[in-house]
Amino acid sequence: MIHLELTDQDIFSRNRAMNELIAYLLLGVATNIDNLIIGTTYGLKRHRIDFINNVMIGSFNGAATFISVLVGDFLRQFLTAQVGELLGGMVFLTLGFLTIAETYMMDEQLDEEAGEKPHSSAAKSHLVRVSRREALGLGLGLSVTNIAGGVGAGLAGFEVVRMTVLMFIFSILPISLGQWVGQHTAAKFPQRWANITAATVLVGFGVWKLVGGVMS
Repeated sequence: MIHLELTDQDIFSRNRAMNELIAYLLLGVATNIDNLIIGTTYGLKRHRIDFINNVMIGSFNGAATFISVLVGDFLRQFLTAQVGELLGGMVFLTLGFLTIAETYMMDEQLDEEAGEKPHSSAAKSHLVRVSRREALGLGLGLSVTNIAGGVGAGLAGFEVVRMTVLMFIFSILPISLGQWVGQHTAAKFPQRWANITAATVLVGFGVWKLVGGVMS
């Protein structure tokens, strides 16, 4: 019978690998909380980010991570964590105000159509697919807020391929989970108030990012 004994070097290597795995996972979760919030918000609006759009958003996050980790030390001279927070905050503020405008335009359209045809309960619960252009804006906004994390990861010695794959996966999963939560919650709200609630979340999220950028 063969007994395998672990040396101190083996134990050290295993502990180091485990610590690295935990660090990668924590960084992936922490830098993609935004995606969970956005997914929930759009689910609450009954706006569906389909698989292709979700992959596109994840690709933006992955590309931003790849570039920022590779040239993190160089990019840090031009794009600090504060600038990333401010730019991301402005994007989400804009999305929030656009949602408010969309809500009032939708009310006017419904008033015009009210005398033409009745609205069934199925129509009220219909999911609207997010356009490619809107998904592009989301991808850009989320990737901008992710650049600072990529810069820090590059400076800390995180491996670029692992970080890119991780950020891609951790971008897609929170959006899908958030949409499921938002859509199930949205069924209990009238459409108008669901949109207003979603807009409030986006505006609040944008303000939070702006304040974080100013305070950092």
